[in-house]
Amino acid sequence: MVQAWRTFAELRTSGEVSCCETRRAAGNSQIDALYYNDGVPKRQCIERAKWRLVPGRPAAPLSEHYKLDCDHGMPIMALYKTGDGSDAIYLCANHVAEVQVRVGHQNFGDVRVIEGEATVAANVVENAAPAQTPVAELEALKPAPPIAAPVRSVKSLKAATVIDRPPVRMPARDLTFGNAAKALVDEAIWNMATGDFELYKTAVRQGRSTIEAALAAGGQLGVVHRKISEYTIKLEAILFESKARISREEAIDKPFEQATQEIIESEALRDAQKDAAIEHIGKLQALINKGLESEINPLQAHRVVCTLGERMNWGTSATVAEELRPVYRTIYSSARSALRKSAPHAQMLEERLVNLFAARADLDHAIAAKDSQRLTA
Repeated sequence: MVQAWRTFAELRTSGEVSCCETRRAAGNSQIDALYYNDGVPKRQCIERAKWRLVPGRPAAPLSEHYKLDCDHGMPIMALYKTGDGSDAIYLCANHVAEVQVRVGHQNFGDVRVIEGEATVAANVVENAAPAQTPVAELEALKPAPPIAAPVRSVKSLKAATVIDRPPVRMPARDLTFGNAAKALVDEAIWNMATGDFELYKTAVRQGRSTIEAALAAGGQLGVVHRKISEYTIKLEAILFESKARISREEAIDKPFEQATQEIIESEALRDAQKDAAIEHIGKLQALINKGLESEINPLQAHRVVCTLGERMNWGTSATVAEELRPVYRTIYSSARSALRKSAPHAQMLEERLVNLFAARADLDHAIAAKDSQRLTA
């Protein structure tokens, strides 16, 4: 039987476990791994998860837009109940009380909603502090000198916390370019304050880089920007070492030809719109293919994906014309599919990075929407 080692989070997400236990890696008491066999159990509960439980903390309500399955009866429950696991479990409304009663951890208390935004905001600085890393390229992430900010009273801090979560209706998201909600769950920051937008904008005006400004702002804004920098360095290092090769014609050129043909044959577009769209596609293809040989490596494919994703604002309020959006989706999906096939060992890291890009785009939109509300008030 073929055996493998995977992270606890991967197994929790995929459910590809039937018998598992935490073991210390031989010769190194600091490393934990999870051993599993090839059985795949069926879920006992088909309800959607409503609550998130982390060992040692009160149960917290899960927002409706997190479409996660209930973990009741899954192997992760065994580790959770014995205290051997550290990852969260997600339960429906029917099973959360049952599990809380059975586990009986002293630190859990009653199943209740986490109250008080000020409590969350008070923990933002600690939760968002940059992780230490030996990678030389992360020198740019060193904390900058503190940005001057006015001293606030407890009342003003509560008001600021409310402002940090503006009632902004997010635009319809194109999930082709990333899932922002999944990023918040994967990075365990879904219940964290968004961060101090005013402090962020002040830092940018003072000439700080966007990541320095985001780290100063804290909250989700700081964590998302920091994780993007860390994951980008790790992913590009992995892809740089890959010896795989990708056909540029298959991954990029043919999708461009297909998109152009669909524009020409479209009955919904006027001739002037077709001419403008074809011209745009030609310029985009020239930009994407600049410096690329007939065969490209996974790192080059990743950068093509990022170029297309940025132009589509990672699925949030893109300024690209409506008739051109299917073109971007087709080429983006083709290049990304080729990348993932050529570097399957980097898929998980690549997916988390793309989802973080989408989360960053959502936060940028919230900042812009807040400014717009202030101008129109």
